[in-house]
Amino acid sequence: MGDILKAVQIAVDIANDDSHGYDQTHRNGPDYDCSSLVAKALHDAGFAVDLNSWTGNLKNQLLACGFKIVPLADERKPGDIFLNETHHVAMCVDQNTIVQASINEKGTARGGKTGDQTGKEILVRSFYQYSYGWDYHFTYPREEPVSTGRKIEDAVIYAVLNGKYGVGDERKKKLEKLGYSYEEVQGIINDYYYAKEHMPLILDVCAGEFGNGQKRKELLTAAGYDCEKVQRAVNAYLKYF
Repeated sequence: MGDILKAVQIAVDIANDDSHGYDQTHRNGPDYDCSSLVAKALHDAGFAVDLNSWTGNLKNQLLACGFKIVPLADERKPGDIFLNETHHVAMCVDQNTIVQASINEKGTARGGKTGDQTGKEILVRSFYQYSYGWDYHFTYPREEPVSTGRKIEDAVIYAVLNGKYGVGDERKKKLEKLGYSYEEVQGIINDYYYAKEHMPLILDVCAGEFGNGQKRKELLTAAGYDCEKVQRAVNAYLKYF
C-alpha cells in the first residue's frame, strides 16, 4: 500500500530542488515531464506505478492502485491527481495548490538545459482550470479513524498529560484503538496548554476581571483574545489543574 502524503512530499521536494528541470526526452531524472514527475512520486511512495508512465496510461494504473474517480469539482485533497489523458497531469498539494512539471526555459518540451533555469520548470502553484480541460479527478481513499465516540473520562486526559499514550502518531493510534476521538482528546490537551501558557489571563478571568457573559466576550475580544478559546482554557484550568 502506498503512502499518498509521502508521494506529495517527494513531488514537492523535486519542485523545490533546481537541479531538476523539465524535459520530455530525458524525463527520468534529474529532469522530468508532467507524467514522469507524478509517476516518480507515486512509485517511490510505494504505489505500483511505472516510472515510464505517460498521461495516456496513467488512468488504469491509478485505478489499480486504489485511486477513485470523483467529480472534478469535489474538494481537492493532498495527493489528488488531475489528469488530461492527452496533454497533462498534476498532483494536489492541498485544496488550493498543485505541484507539476510545466515547461522548460525555452517554453518548449525538449532541448533545454538540465535543471530548472527559471524556477518554474517544475513548481508548486495555485490550482487552475487547465486550458484543454481536466478529464479526471482522482483521489486516494483515506483510512477513517477507528473510533466509537467513547466518552472521554478525566482519567484519560490525566494519562495523556503524564505521557501514558506517548506522542504524535503513537498517541493517536492508542487512543483510537480504545475508541476515543483523537481530535477531541487533543483539543482538550491544547486547551490545557493554552491555559498553562496564559496563566495570568486565565486567573484574571476566573477572578472576574473581565466580567461575565457578553461583557466578558466584548472585553476579551477588545484585548485581542479569542474569547471561545479562552473560555475552553478556563474550563480546562478549573478541571485539570
